[in-house]
Amino acid sequence: MAITEATRGRPPLILLEDEESLGEIAAELALAGWAVRDGFSLQERAWRVGGMRPICQGVVATPADAAAALLAAARGAGLVVAVPERDMQERLFEDLSRVGPVEIRHGSSNPGAKLDRRQLEVLTLLADGASLDDAARLLNYSRRTVERRLAAARGVLGAATTAEALLRFKGRAGRNGD
Repeated sequence: MAITEATRGRPPLILLEDEESLGEIAAELALAGWAVRDGFSLQERAWRVGGMRPICQGVVATPADAAAALLAAARGAGLVVAVPERDMQERLFEDLSRVGPVEIRHGSSNPGAKLDRRQLEVLTLLADGASLDDAARLLNYSRRTVERRLAAARGVLGAATTAEALLRFKGRAGRNGD
């Protein structure tokens, strides 16, 4: 996992669809120097806690959990939260987007499961060594369309760069025998 460019200098706000990769992402953030803690309660007296680099992690299963997570983010903490319920995930995403950039990550067991056909076409060509211009020509798309499809695929895969997206895509293909 890489901290995305959008969160550089800011605590990351990461929403997961399930808790499968919660610990893995929190561990990577801890290695990057963030102070990871379980739950969303902040005991510090100061309102702004961003300088302490806290990351609150946990599962948001109730509206009270969502409110506590939102309050922690408003105080400057980062979040790594699993939100299994789709409606609650959408509401929390909307609220957290007012605090800063939010990244939604899909389940880690198959990070490419939600790629659409066009995104798969672009990633397959790039993984086989084609350039963006080559992919545009072969798919009869403009270069800008290929760039947009690639950006969407990076979002689905939770990748900050094209190289990271291709590594995740290749790992997915290897697991599925594609």
